[in-house]
Amino acid sequence: RTFFGGRGRPYRVRDRERKVQQALRDESHRKDDLVTYLAHDLRTPLASVVGYLSLLQEAPELPVEQRAHFTGVALDKAHRLDTLIEEFFDITRFDFHDIVLTRGYVDLGLLLAQVTDEFYPILNEQHKEVQVDIREDLTVLVDGDKMARVFNNIMKNAIAYSYEARPSRSRPD
Repeated sequence: RTFFGGRGRPYRVRDRERKVQQALRDESHRKDDLVTYLAHDLRTPLASVVGYLSLLQEAPELPVEQRAHFTGVALDKAHRLDTLIEEFFDITRFDFHDIVLTRGYVDLGLLLAQVTDEFYPILNEQHKEVQVDIREDLTVLVDGDKMARVFNNIMKNAIAYSYEARPSRSRPD
């Protein structure tokens, strides 16, 4: 069927309906991908919390300072997990295009040290190590939370695809 639009131009209702349906499918795929990525991001802090708490449970003879450090890291990662869950709920309430980057100056060396520290239980269990080679006082203007997620994903992949007892090196220039 052909109908006339504005100014007498014909258009096909079916073609327009197909385009709308395709746009809805595309949007649904984008949201599905986003949920998959977020679920992936939630696993890292959860694995750290479980890893550090397991270390504490399995080694009751650890020195008090080390126990306090492990407890602090587990708590920090639990807070990170809480933040990611809040972000997940925010994203489900808003359109993906409305995500705002909150940029600030971040000490990249400190950020990488924190990310590396987060993976200590997994690295230790797999007899792996990470060496971060970065010049001191490297400050970058980024969204620190989003950049931490990027480095978390890189670390996960480095751990998953590296060999045991071989260091993974990170050297951002």
